[in-house]
Amino acid sequence: MQPARTAGGKQRRYSNADIAQLLRIAELAELGMNLEGIRQVMALDIQVAQLKHAVAQLQNQLERALENSHTKYGLVPLNQTAMFFGRTPSVFDEER
Repeated sequence: MQPARTAGGKQRRYSNADIAQLLRIAELAELGMNLEGIRQVMALDIQVAQLKHAVAQLQNQLERALENSHTKYGLVPLNQTAMFFGRTPSVFDEER
């Protein structure tokens, strides 16, 4: 972490992200973690955030692809038949 300095160079300026990171370090240290454990947890936190972002992007792409496929090709959902005890219902079944 390299905080910015004021014009006179006597004070450091921390961003909100820097402060959040320092609070997270303090929280993990208070739980009894050593520095290497804190580094690993923070690296995993970053990885989780990146994966969540990737999942959100993929979900958006999938939604757009599904919307485009229905409008572009005029696809209509097929009727689905239910299987009861390993057999397909017949048109002669009374439940129909």
